[in-house]
Amino acid sequence: MNQSSTIYSALRAEASRGGFVIGAMWLASFIFVTTAFTDPTLGLLGHVCALLSIVQCARMVRHMRVRYRPLSFVHCLWYAWSTCFFATLLTTFGQFVYFQWFDNGRFIQGFIHVLENPVYRQHIQEMYPEGFSFDEVIEAASTLTVSQIVPQLLLTNLFCTTGVAIVSAAMGMLGKIQTEATK
Repeated sequence: MNQSSTIYSALRAEASRGGFVIGAMWLASFIFVTTAFTDPTLGLLGHVCALLSIVQCARMVRHMRVRYRPLSFVHCLWYAWSTCFFATLLTTFGQFVYFQWFDNGRFIQGFIHVLENPVYRQHIQEMYPEGFSFDEVIEAASTLTVSQIVPQLLLTNLFCTTGVAIVSAAMGMLGKIQTEATK
């Protein structure tokens, strides 16, 4: 086994542990954001938690650079993406559990309530002067099931994983790593 495959194996093992941390942050962010319809402060806290997960992932990448030096950007990107992938699996499972047993339709009802708000409707009509059928959107939202919501959340999570991994790897590559002799 060559050194590169050994490093990838070690990074994958570390990524599964790091994915638990990032996934917990994303899940907390999701729970906070679901309350944004009733408490905007908690919704803001959810967004802050999501942004902090990027910083935490970059810190983990930096730690891996110190531990397994020298790591190239490709190694760091692999670690960040693997970490975020494991976080995506945990987050999507948590979202499934939330929508299946805890939500009881509150999230969709909050979304429908926003669509029924006259101020929101006015802004949407200004953005889409050719027409926007609120009734169709409300009808479609009210018929959504967990089996329709969760795959969409999985795809969204996977899409975000790539962006977070690239940003985290780039942030983790910033600066020089000090050696024992230069400390």
